[in-house]
Amino acid sequence: MDKNIMEYDKKIIIWGADNRAHRFMMDYNIPEEKVAFLVDRKKEKQDAGFVYILGCEKKEVCSPDILNDIAVDEFLWVITVGQPEEIIEELQKCEGGG
Repeated sequence: MDKNIMEYDKKIIIWGADNRAHRFMMDYNIPEEKVAFLVDRKKEKQDAGFVYILGCEKKEVCSPDILNDIAVDEFLWVITVGQPEEIIEELQKCEGGG
């Protein structure tokens, strides 16, 4: 990435609604409003939503099925899961789509 993440004029979608998402937001000082929503395969995380440790706004956690409904390339994607290859492949298949 050749720019500071905050210099991009796109909302962020974080793939992985866990402590690594919190860490990413804290380490890079990402304001809650810059994050559109999160994606996670686990139904219990989708049901619970995501509350940023330092904030109070609950972010929606969507199923990967959301890829069928959005233009993937209109967002900046941050993958916080340990094995990102499968997710990158999924995103590349959807590029420009929605």
